Amino acid sequence: SLLTYSRILKIDSISKNGIFDKTLIWCSKAFKDSKSAINVKERDGGIIGGKAYYQSFYKVPKKKDSTLGMTFSNYYFDWLIEIKDGKLRFSASSILLKELNSDYTVTTKTKPPFEVWLQPKSKTELEWKLSKDYLVSNLDKLMMSLYEDLTAKKEDW
Repeated sequence: SLLTYSRILKIDSISKNGIFDKTLIWCSKAFKDSKSAINVKERDGGIIGGKAYYQSFYKVPKKKDSTLGMTFSNYYFDWLIEIKDGKLRFSASSILLKELNSDYTVTTKTKPPFEVWLQPKSKTELEWKLSKDYLVSNLDKLMMSLYEDLTAKKEDW
């Protein structure tokens, strides 16, 4: 089945419009090319959505130290933020891995989308699993940064 991601953030005592405005500002920081990343903005419906290019680095354990995995790190996905009073839901779907000038649909299967030249199958399978695990935890970190932006108190100056 396809890999998807969804998180609900509860932000008490902030109105739908307040969440919408702050989330829009966050989107422009979170997604590198926010002009092309955001293609839906509906204040009344409480919806912001778009396409994201997301580099998700992952660590591969070695004997002493972990090394940065590079093979499976360039992701594209459709994202949608649905906003109500006091909460929002972020979801990512149609997740693609973009490597070797090709697009690979990301599924929950353990089999990697391609074999890595001169690398044992078991190592490639491990890196593929780590890549997907880190994608989820990196998206969790992204959601944490959105939550922090939404709950931050305005600085007096």
